[in-house]
Amino acid sequence: MKEGETQASGDWQYELMLGAPLSQPGWVRDNVLFLPVGLAVFFGLIVYPPSLSKGVFWLAAVVWPTMTIWSVALFLWAGRHRLTGDAARNRRILLETTSVVLPNQAVGAPLGGLLFTLLGVRCLEVAGLLGSSAATVIVIGYLAVLAVFHVFLRDPMVRFELARVKLPRSTLLGRLLAPGMPNLVPWAILGLFLSAVLVRLGGALLFAGAGCLLLAPYWAHASVLNLERWRRFRRFMQAERERWREEAVEG
Repeated sequence: MKEGETQASGDWQYELMLGAPLSQPGWVRDNVLFLPVGLAVFFGLIVYPPSLSKGVFWLAAVVWPTMTIWSVALFLWAGRHRLTGDAARNRRILLETTSVVLPNQAVGAPLGGLLFTLLGVRCLEVAGLLGSSAATVIVIGYLAVLAVFHVFLRDPMVRFELARVKLPRSTLLGRLLAPGMPNLVPWAILGLFLSAVLVRLGGALLFAGAGCLLLAPYWAHASVLNLERWRRFRRFMQAERERWREEAVEG
């Protein structure tokens, strides 16, 4: 198996990972270091203009070094693992890589939603459309939505995701809800309409702020699914590692 290929391993993949593909060490090496760079850009946009935001600064002081160390560790780990011509070894490497990537994704999704929320309220504050009290309420509102999704809506979201990944691609609904990147045509049309309306009403900052706040619930939804993927895959990997140990003893 060449680097860059994945295995479609059957129904267990859909059940355990809700349709997510297995992660490859090459993909991790090429992409994981973008995480600290992206976090630095986000925190810079939130903290600096037009005056220093001390609360976000201290959040950045804790989160950015932690995520950077984690990202570098994943980069070094992935550098020691490469796919080969051995199918059994490749499967094991793909599973192990996925097991180290999923915790990063489970932490990154709620953090991403929080950053989009903070950036959104910051844009609206700079535009003079929000006061500090209203901004605090919106941030608390995002955290409340995140908690509600995890506590009360996890099972419906998981059932919907399992149904979504099994929809036939030959149908319109199957194409619109296909796993992976969303269909960009409706999003582009919606984005153009929203930008025209919001820029007309309040300028670019209103558009940027509203856009970021609209993206935050998506990250809350992704947070639930990523955590559930990690839970299911962790149980699967416990059984797999036990089987590997037994095979090593027998060999």
